[in-house]
Amino acid sequence: MIRLVVLLALLINLSACATWQKETLAYMGGAFAGGAALGALQSPRGDDPAMHGLLWGSVASAAVGATLVYLYDENRIIREKENEINSLKVQLSENKMILEEGTSQFLEQELPVDLTGLVEPGSWSLYEVDEWKQSKKGEYTHVDKILEIKPAKLKMKK
Repeated sequence: MIRLVVLLALLINLSACATWQKETLAYMGGAFAGGAALGALQSPRGDDPAMHGLLWGSVASAAVGATLVYLYDENRIIREKENEINSLKVQLSENKMILEEGTSQFLEQELPVDLTGLVEPGSWSLYEVDEWKQSKKGEYTHVDKILEIKPAKLKMKK
């Protein structure tokens, strides 16, 4: 009777799972208890029911433990969380509204026609945003506009 109370107390303690390790141990303990009870009930006459209970309980516990280790992929969960974070970052960065756009044509005269294919023109964009950025420890700056300047560059032929 005391063993049953101790086993029940252990299972109740393990059922309050805060980590994956405790959850696995709880499932393995439950499988052991179920396997032990089934093994003791199914033992043939003349054999010790406790030995059959231990055998069946340990096999059930090992099978559940191996299955859970196989099914639980920590790297997959990390990848899913990283993908979720990246998609949220993209959503935040897309929260810009374009106020104005233009080209950064700072030359006083046009390029000769034979050189226009060699130069990729630059551009500029003015975005309206609503962000707080940390500039120093304990100091935040509110950003309401971002000016993005893309300079002209030479096209490299491959």
